[in-house]
Amino acid sequence: MRARLYFLNTVFVLALVFGACINVSGERAYGAENEIESALRKWRDDFNGRNIDGICDLFAPDLIANYGDFPQISYESICKQLKSSLTNPDLNFHYDLGITEIIVSGDTGIVRLTWDLTVTDADGNVVERTKDRGMDIFRRQPDGTWKISRYIAYPVGGG
Repeated sequence: MRARLYFLNTVFVLALVFGACINVSGERAYGAENEIESALRKWRDDFNGRNIDGICDLFAPDLIANYGDFPQISYESICKQLKSSLTNPDLNFHYDLGITEIIVSGDTGIVRLTWDLTVTDADGNVVERTKDRGMDIFRRQPDGTWKISRYIAYPVGGG
């Protein structure tokens, strides 16, 4: 009888410990998902607000990206392109963000998303509308922030 009680107590303690571990892991993933979503929304706001100083903050220095059939994109090339676009006084760019899914495992996060871009001229006339679907791979950086280190995106119809 004593051995059976010992066994049941051990099982109960193990269940509590493993349950707590699973809960902590889930909370960490949920917290990371929120941090990644916040980083994306901040970038969208920086872009729409023409915040040149913060426009490259979402991307890791080791960025490797692919968009459609275009050549591979690096951190330097995307920052140069973004800053050039946002300093163009003749055009206004506005992104809307749609997050489909965020998955986090350890220091890696994966986001499926869509970006809807509207470009208008100085008079407010729509010059172009695009819709891009993509997948961003985030890595937690040494300072604890989440940044995109890889992404693949492509245009979709109906933009």
